[in-house]
Amino acid sequence: MLALGESLAPARAAGVVLIATAIAVLGLTPWRLVRANRPAVLASVLTGLTIAAYTLIDGVGVRASGSAAGYTLWLIGLECSATAVVAALLRRRTGVTAGSDARGWLLAGAVTVMSTLAYGLVLWAQTRGALAAVAALRESSVVVAALIGVVVFKESLGRVRIAASVAVALGVVLLAVPG
Repeated sequence: MLALGESLAPARAAGVVLIATAIAVLGLTPWRLVRANRPAVLASVLTGLTIAAYTLIDGVGVRASGSAAGYTLWLIGLECSATAVVAALLRRRTGVTAGSDARGWLLAGAVTVMSTLAYGLVLWAQTRGALAAVAALRESSVVVAALIGVVVFKESLGRVRIAASVAVALGVVLLAVPG
């Protein structure tokens, strides 16, 4: 909001703050663990700053391009080209050859299509609303990750994390309030 001079209706601003606060609570770790894992905490903070930077860059870029689909395809195309060059260079250096496992290639193709569509959807949303609201909504996926942890990995959620997840859901509802 500050970087782009955007404004939000009070309910939507409250939704952004609620989601951000609840996500921070979901990630809370006792201080003794933070001190013991400073490199991991630093990496997490730098990752968050990187996400904030590319969210701003993508938001400005997709709006300037005039086409979410075109912007998405250009970025993915450039990324895939760069990745192919790096992979070829690494293969040459290490002597590893490409496998011919059709199932692996099919899975990789499906993941590529799904991630491109998801990324394109976020970029499209950035052309339709305030970046703060879109970014908050996007990051609410941590609740889904927490649920996967419970269902798949049998992790316990606890009262604080359940409350934070409910707060994220309430924040999403506030983002939908007409402003």
